[in-house]
Amino acid sequence: MDGGLENPLGARAMYLYQGDKDNYLVRGKIPIYSRAETIAPVIGGLVSIPAYGIVIWAMQYGEMGVVSALRETSVVYAAIIGRIFL
Repeated sequence: MDGGLENPLGARAMYLYQGDKDNYLVRGKIPIYSRAETIAPVIGGLVSIPAYGIVIWAMQYGEMGVVSALRETSVVYAAIIGRIFL
């Protein structure tokens, strides 16, 4: 059955297509990911914790304007690197 207003699951039931595979998302259902799909987000989260700590440490010893400008430019570089390699 197609998603939409006529669906007994309600308007929130959406059907998503990726290539030739039909993935459906039903409210209340949690998607299950493989171990390989969860490694990169977990590593990214673990790396962000000390990175935030370094920024807090740097703000104690340097001027806030310089530290925040450096942090913002690093976010831009991280986005560019992520776009190239991911």
